Amino acid sequence: MGKMILSFNASSKVHDTMAWQPALGLSRLDHDEVLMGEIIALLETALREHVSDVNMRANSNDFNSLRRLTHSQLPSLKILGFDQQAKVFEAFESAVVMSDELACRRLSPMVQKIWMTTLESLSRHQRTVAP
Repeated sequence: MGKMILSFNASSKVHDTMAWQPALGLSRLDHDEVLMGEIIALLETALREHVSDVNMRANSNDFNSLRRLTHSQLPSLKILGFDQQAKVFEAFESAVVMSDELACRRLSPMVQKIWMTTLESLSRHQRTVAP
């Protein structure tokens, strides 16, 4: 299979440009704060439930299973405004589909880091908007 060309630096360091934009997510939901809260709660639960799976799959280079975990989170990430994070998950998915093991190895730590930072962002947001 061919090698993929990454349009970003695929280091394991998540850059500040990957900060969450909750206002963007809210605008995508027609400013429905209740709906946004529900989607955040669902995504946070899903991420929390699969943290150990993500780490185990990444550490064992089980890229196909890791791809399935990340793929299932893409719609929620995009809706909520985690656009840059979703791009990394999509790049990882492409690397797996193309059987580009080098790209998979380079992206895997970034996928793990994004999983954790997204979970932290969601938790922090929920604490700030909780009644």
